[in-house]
Amino acid sequence: MFVRKRMFAVSMAAVIAGAALSACGGSASNEVDKAQESEAQESTPVTEESDAATEESSEAAEEVEAPAEEEPSEEPEEVAEAAEDNSLELYNELLKKIVKDEEYLPGDGEVNSFSMCLNPGYALYDIDKDGISELFVTNEIGRDWRTADVYYVKDGEVVYAGHYNGYKPGDDLWIDGFDFLIDAYKYKSGEGFVRVWQIEYAGEFDETSKITYEGQESKAVSDGDINEIMADEVLEPEGIEWNPLKSDVDLTKGEAADTAAADTAVAELFSGDLTVESVTWNNGESDYDYSGEVDTEITFHMSDGTEQVMSTHYNPMITGMEMVDVDNDGNDEFVINAYFGNTAGDHEYVYAYELSGGQITQLFPTKDIPYLAGETPWPELTMGDLVDSKLVTVEKDGKTLNAIEVVEIVKDFEGDEIVTTENYHETIIYNGDHWEELKK
Repeated sequence: MFVRKRMFAVSMAAVIAGAALSACGGSASNEVDKAQESEAQESTPVTEESDAATEESSEAAEEVEAPAEEEPSEEPEEVAEAAEDNSLELYNELLKKIVKDEEYLPGDGEVNSFSMCLNPGYALYDIDKDGISELFVTNEIGRDWRTADVYYVKDGEVVYAGHYNGYKPGDDLWIDGFDFLIDAYKYKSGEGFVRVWQIEYAGEFDETSKITYEGQESKAVSDGDINEIMADEVLEPEGIEWNPLKSDVDLTKGEAADTAAADTAVAELFSGDLTVESVTWNNGESDYDYSGEVDTEITFHMSDGTEQVMSTHYNPMITGMEMVDVDNDGNDEFVINAYFGNTAGDHEYVYAYELSGGQITQLFPTKDIPYLAGETPWPELTMGDLVDSKLVTVEKDGKTLNAIEVVEIVKDFEGDEIVTTENYHETIIYNGDHWEELKK
């Protein structure tokens, strides 16, 4: 079960980001503006359909009479076959728009461009078992709680079905829970996600939580009722297999062709055909935005004239860059050094990036360590983004290796005095394909 109700108590590592984290919201606003401009300039086959409908009720709220479920309408066989013939081509067109930042990926309460996302992904999964897969996209695969958008094909167009960040297998309901609301949807062929009920938590102006089934009056529910209703919630159905979303995505070529394309890109990289010519960033020591409204971004200028932009999702000050073999594989990575100051003191961070297969990927911060993968009140940031970090060398198996020392600083108050303590302090080292804590 995912707990989404208000977070009053959070680790003070998150407080390190403090007022500067208004940049997360600012980025969302900017992306929405860009999305609106894009829609004004060019029409897109992605449309939205949403119709009110009623469905079966949850067993945990038996006192609320839910309307009977409607029988799904049957599509003519020839129409289904036509959609099957071109669904991958249509989905591929949408994914191409996404990687060009012409369409946007979902986020928790915001939208994200492809260039902003750390680990975007897509999946094909047949929700209604009609033989035609729906398309799923998300801003970050591998995360325990994330939002995904769903699309389907209707009348030769890709249609937006809705989004979710949870699933109730017992009722076959897709969940969208955020802040004080939980919406439950049933997926219907040709219609997308149709809302069944909504739970609204008690708040400042309403002391009672309530559940509202479509077409019915609201009913009061207790926290215990809500916990029972949501007891079987998981992230998503079993069987959804996520794939990394890359700039050269092509659903029409199949897995073998994608692998061949990746191998070719790697070969070009090692032959010297594609390199990073320069690295620039905003929020440096001379141009730092102290308002906290601009996320810090690192831009990699490639030898083919393109740019790849990596965002920190908040606004530390960049103090410089060095080339270091962070993962001890014999090749240097791009290490960006950063600084942030607040009432808990001065904090230093490192960001490590590598060029692989023509793509810049983030090596650190990482979510390989469970503690560093922990959530924060800011959807785009994990604990690993907010802890102090610095490069160190360690002795292991008779070799001197590079590693990263990670410290979480927790701020608290004793009367009027600020007291800081270390809540987490470990040295992590890269081992083949993942980070792990160095055994002491």
